[in-house]
Amino acid sequence: MDVLRVRDPTKVTQQQRNLTVVSGQVDNAETLASALAGQDAVVSMLGNGYGKTDKTLIEDSTRALIMAAEVTGVQRAVIMSALGVGESFAKGSMVGKFFYKRVLAGVLADKARGEAQLKSSDLDWTLAYPVTLSDKPVTNNVAASVLKDTPKLTGMPKITRADVAAWLLKTAANGSFTRQTVVLREVK
Repeated sequence: MDVLRVRDPTKVTQQQRNLTVVSGQVDNAETLASALAGQDAVVSMLGNGYGKTDKTLIEDSTRALIMAAEVTGVQRAVIMSALGVGESFAKGSMVGKFFYKRVLAGVLADKARGEAQLKSSDLDWTLAYPVTLSDKPVTNNVAASVLKDTPKLTGMPKITRADVAAWLLKTAANGSFTRQTVVLREVK
């Protein structure tokens, strides 16, 4: 059975087979453990949104996720992070780097702290760094490259949220890119 955790469960209007909506706090290991029980993998797309922040959403939720995964025996975790975190900063364009520093500095710092915990865990993790997200329909034209093999990006490339979600689910199921950081972008 798939478990979907969203900020506002009332916004999940389309019921799908094998989907259960669970309410709770993402930084609470007990809540997460109840949602993870019996699952094969966890996919997380959490984010703080835009703007400077001193929030610790990702740091706190990653800690809770690792604890919940250990308790339930879930080994596979696929986490959407953000281009601009850590070593990926160097892959950004000049425009991207300006945006990372001026707009997303606090958000990216929080993600970096969460990623450090994930990387030091025993989980079979994959970190996904999508380029700029768009709300356009799925394209099925996704290029996925390991961070170290990704060339420096130009401009502000985009990828659809639908393509990223499909890639995350597929990767969680097939176990590819285990213990690797991957950049996702649309291929034209």
